[in-house]
Parts: sequence; C-alpha cells; structure tokens
Amino acid sequence: MARRGPTLIYVHGAGAQPPQTDWIRIHNQVLFADRPAPPTDLAYYADLIARFDEPAIEPGDHEPLGEGIPAEQVIRGAIHESVASEGRTHEAHVFLLRLAAAMGPADHRSRFALPGHVIPPVVRNFYREVSGYLHGTPGLADDMRARFRTTVERHDGPLVVVAHSLGSIIAFDVLGEPGLSSREVKLITVGSPLGLGPAQDHLRAWRGSRPIEIPLSVVTWRSFQAAGDPVAVGTGLEDLRADYAPALRIHATEVHNEAEWHHALTGYLETPEVRDTIYARLTDEPRRPLT
Repeated sequence: MARRGPTLIYVHGAGAQPPQTDWIRIHNQVLFADRPAPPTDLAYYADLIARFDEPAIEPGDHEPLGEGIPAEQVIRGAIHESVASEGRTHEAHVFLLRLAAAMGPADHRSRFALPGHVIPPVVRNFYREVSGYLHGTPGLADDMRARFRTTVERHDGPLVVVAHSLGSIIAFDVLGEPGLSSREVKLITVGSPLGLGPAQDHLRAWRGSRPIEIPLSVVTWRSFQAAGDPVAVGTGLEDLRADYAPALRIHATEVHNEAEWHHALTGYLETPEVRDTIYARLTDEPRRPLT
C-alpha cells in the first residue's frame, strides 16, 4: 500500500487573525496559488488571546509622541502601558524590557515605531501575548498548547508543521511532550522568537528539569528570519545547537519579507525560500534516523 503523504499544519502567531473558517483558505491561496493544496489543518488560538489585541491604527487615530523622544523611552512606555492593565508581575515587565532590547538596537526606530514614534498595535500585542504565554496568565498557556496538541492528534500520519512567531514557541513545547515522541514532524518556523536570549532563558526556567532539546518527533527543522523583522533577530536558532540534541542541526536562513510589516506570515509564505522548503517537505520521503 502506498505511503500516505504528510498533512500540513499551520500554527499562527500573535495578534488578530482572520476567522478560523477563512484562515486556511487565505493562507493556502498565498502559498499554493493555483497548485493543488495538500491536506491542511490549523491550530487556531486567536480567540483565546483576542482580549489582548488592539485595533489597527488608522490615520488620525493617534497623537504622535514627537521626534524628540528617544525610541528606547517610547518602547519602554509602550511595554509599561501594555502590561500594567493586565496585572502583570514585575518579572513579566522585566522580561518584556529584555525582549525589546534583544529585538534590536533602540535607535533602529523602523523596527518598532510608526512615524511619530507610535508603537504599532501588532508589536504591543506581541509583547502582551508572549508575556501571557510565558508568564502563566491563568489557564492561557495550557489552553493554547491544547489547541495545537489536539490538531496534531487528529492526524495519524507524517506532518509538516509551519509555525509563525508565538506559534513556534507553542509548537516547540507541545512537540517536546513524551506522548508525541513517536510522531514524524518536519518543522518549519518563520519569524520565530526562539532565538532570542530572553525567550530561551524563560523556556529553561519554565521547563525545570526537562532539558531544552529538539523534540524526538522532529526529523527536520528549517527556520526563516527576515531582515527588518523585530521578532526574529539576534543570533538566530542555529546558536541553540549547544542546548539541543547534536544529532539534528537547525538550519536558519535569512529571507526578504516584502510585506510592510516584515514579521507578517503572508510575507514569509511569499518568499521563494519558504515556499520551496514547504513544497519539498510535503513530498513523500521516508523518515530517516537522527544521525
């Protein structure tokens, strides 16, 4: 009997998302256009984090903060405002400040701010949602992981997982669970914050005695980061090799995301490197031992 091809599973990132009923159609159109799409599923958790989201800024909807204010001060102010209303702990506040520092030099205003030093809601939402996941907003992290775990468990064949942004942290944690160790997963992360030191530190602390290592279910891992993406900057995932099982190397590649917001998933899916990798991973190749 012919071996069944893999199922493509998306794990979306932070921020507002299209309705679940439309999400796969929209992104498959970007990725496959007129090509036949494979069996596809989605780990959707946008409804769980919707309370963090702010509406998009429209012209005239905001007061510019002025060019005389240092970008670092604007970023700090945005973080403080974002976490204060959510009752975040001091630890969460410090984490977000460290995360912002790791995301790029403070004078690189284009990474973070609109004209007038206004922090885009998408950046503020990212701070809030990553903090909510890593710092234990009651039940939130468990519910987010459950969405991805359930999606994986309803498919019994090989999987190609495309995880964006915060979704890459969720996928990383769930794929490392012992119950999924026998699965065959080809992992592709785009715009992932897993290469940022603060994210790694908190994953280490959160996992306690469990080592940070590539999950046994993962047979290949490609990661893509775009110039100008404030979330996927720094050393990148390849520098995590010392923390992971040495049998499997993470291949990190810089790409050109032409979307206005260089962290956007649609922009990543439109790059030839990401598209070609997803197409290649969807071919029916047998699992190879980790050697």
